[in-house]
Amino acid sequence: MLVNSLSNFLKRPTTKQDDLFLAPGKTLTASQMDGLSAHLAQLPESTLALFTSGTSGDEKAVIIFRTAFEAGAQSVNNEFKISSLDVWLCPLPVHHVGGLSIYERARLSSSRVVRLVVWSVADFLNLCKMESVSWTSLVPTQIFDLVREQKPAPETLKGVFVGGGSLSPELFSRARQLGWPLLVTFGMTEASSQIATVRPWDLSTPRELDLKLLPHVKAKVSADGRLCLKSKSLFFEYLRWHIDQWQPERALEDDWFITSDRAQLNGDIIKPLGRATQEVKIKGELVNIFNLTTDLNSKISKFEPPEWTLLALPHERSEWEVAFVSTSITPEIKESILSFNNEKRQHGEPAKRIRKLIEVSSIPKTDLGKIQWKELSQQIQNLSQNVIEIN
Repeated sequence: MLVNSLSNFLKRPTTKQDDLFLAPGKTLTASQMDGLSAHLAQLPESTLALFTSGTSGDEKAVIIFRTAFEAGAQSVNNEFKISSLDVWLCPLPVHHVGGLSIYERARLSSSRVVRLVVWSVADFLNLCKMESVSWTSLVPTQIFDLVREQKPAPETLKGVFVGGGSLSPELFSRARQLGWPLLVTFGMTEASSQIATVRPWDLSTPRELDLKLLPHVKAKVSADGRLCLKSKSLFFEYLRWHIDQWQPERALEDDWFITSDRAQLNGDIIKPLGRATQEVKIKGELVNIFNLTTDLNSKISKFEPPEWTLLALPHERSEWEVAFVSTSITPEIKESILSFNNEKRQHGEPAKRIRKLIEVSSIPKTDLGKIQWKELSQQIQNLSQNVIEIN
């Protein structure tokens, strides 16, 4: 039987149980539900179906065996010594792996969970104080809200796992100054949440933070620079709805999952380098948009710019060109980008220049704060104004 309930999920099933989690407002047709139930019923173990559109808009169901999901949660519990004395606060949606994994860790450790359904800085801090919360998980946008309001960390907090997006060094530093015990993580739905985490003893170091692989994960880098994972917490398959039926897609090769992320490895230390899809060729030169964004952020962060990102746009002559997209482009920002372009030109990297400044009313994001690249690209295609060509 296919259920869509957190309370059912948290029971310890003695028989096969398949769980489905959908985002609020999303529904499946009767045909889709029947097909999904029938497919999952054929699998040998209890399963978890998490629907994800990621940031590319390519929607699919990630099918995870319950034993795999438990393995990922137990590894985090073991590594950070989470026990029945701890209290979790879940401010993340449970239809995402980040929120649901909190409940699985709590179930396995017999710890307690307090839930915050609608995000609010005041409500979050009140719950932390009233319930003596020791562990929580946040995304960078929530960290930003706490820092903007200059809120110090509650004394009972042992750690805050931060995932769901890239946390800038500046925001990390400002949060640490307020006492927030941030544990930056790297993870994905396909691996049942966390893959690597900054250890607590790394927090005071001024150098670049080290993301250390959790013990249950093995990693390597493919010839083309993609991160490959092997773990007992990996998913089983994808399901895509195509021509009125669910099409299974096995993505593991000899038990290895070749991800779409680029990374560097040094022993058990991983350095994410962004999505493979964030690399484009401009006039024959390979440009990594993730690295370029990090580089630019170091130049303009002092101006505390509004929401912004870099986006590769198709170009008839150069194949691609880089655009700066923001909800507000101030004169200071424009001047900094022109200076940035000049540096790239002087260093013999003209392909890495930003060629367009585009102002938008908003940058579309998922409920975890990740940019929805497909929607943003479509939004820009429809713009006829607020586009500035620069050199």
